[in-house]
Amino acid sequence: MQRQPSQEGLVLYTIYEKPSDFPEYYVCRKHIVLDDGTTSPQMKVLYKTKSVENIRATLQDMGLTCVGRQENDDPVILESWI
Repeated sequence: MQRQPSQEGLVLYTIYEKPSDFPEYYVCRKHIVLDDGTTSPQMKVLYKTKSVENIRATLQDMGLTCVGRQENDDPVILESWI
């Protein structure tokens, strides 16, 4: 099943490993990819946990797919989901 972009843009979720604002946690944040290809991060933390598996299970339950990470991603980015 292919996900359709929302009215605000394509929504993706990024899992961070020990970001500077939460150095002891894995954090998940929502991002919106706009029509022009730019990304609008939503800085609100959706999930914060000491186990990345909890976040992955939640994202899987939402029907999302892990797309890994890109070469030029910040080192604290573990993976993204769409």
